[in-house]
Amino acid sequence: MMIDRFLKRVEIRGALIILALGFLMIFIWDVMVAVSFVFGGVLGLVNIRWITKTVRGITESRNPSRAKGAVLFFYLLKLGIIGLVLIITLKTGNVSPPALLSGFTIIILIILFEGIISARKI
Repeated sequence: MMIDRFLKRVEIRGALIILALGFLMIFIWDVMVAVSFVFGGVLGLVNIRWITKTVRGITESRNPSRAKGAVLFFYLLKLGIIGLVLIITLKTGNVSPPALLSGFTIIILIILFEGIISARKI
């Protein structure tokens, strides 16, 4: 499917860009900033994967009304887990909040650019 190829490109490019920028950040700032950026990017990729499964669970279900409730409940639970992980890592003080947020946000930018590239091909 076209959506599967799109998501695979987002995941591959996202991982490569996050790792490359994280490696570059070691030389520009320090290891803590780089690890925070990569950690935020990984959380962003996990979040996108969970969103994809949620949407598929809702759209491909044979019993949509029951599936919506269950799928949305588990997605909100997973989103709560991401929030809890973020709170714990920020409370420990071992991460750089701007780098963490940047890594998480870069996945959204990659999706935006992949969407623009895909739209131009159509």
